[in-house]
Amino acid sequence: MDLMRRLAQRLPDRLQIRFRGVLTTVDEKSFFKTLEACPNILYGGRYDHPGELADMYAGVDFAWALDLENTEHNSRWLLPNRFYEAGYFGVPCLSVRGFEVDRLVTRHDVGWGFDQPLEETMVRFFQDLSPEDYERKRQRLLSLPDETFVAGEEIRALCRFFARRAGAPREQPPLEGGMRPSPAS
Repeated sequence: MDLMRRLAQRLPDRLQIRFRGVLTTVDEKSFFKTLEACPNILYGGRYDHPGELADMYAGVDFAWALDLENTEHNSRWLLPNRFYEAGYFGVPCLSVRGFEVDRLVTRHDVGWGFDQPLEETMVRFFQDLSPEDYERKRQRLLSLPDETFVAGEEIRALCRFFARRAGAPREQPPLEGGMRPSPAS
């Protein structure tokens, strides 16, 4: 949130940040204080998933896929839903270089990754990005098969397999010679 606030303050006529959803990891009091201080940061409240996704993504140019909450561990490995949702609706992602989501963004060429210091590299990006470069990235996204962002038949078959297994009686695992089940099993 701090990075977004600083970007909004540095680029007030070039950048508008739109939030939707439930506030989970952001301090609500500071969040609303930031909204008051930055007229180019807007909060649209909760949304119906998946019903409002198409309209929500139609109203933005980028998806923020930078998770900075735990940069030494979980944030590095996270693959946020925003990557898949935004990609499906043709919205390029913004990511941190070296994080797992950036590897996907780079592999599919569907957004931009940023090096440290994030604030400086992002300010330069927003100042220098041309409409042609943006549109090239967006067209790349739209040319990818839907299966890049939504479950294909293989995943649906795997889900059906596990659903059938969940309803079947549990089998006891085979025992190695000389092993006996514990009384709890």
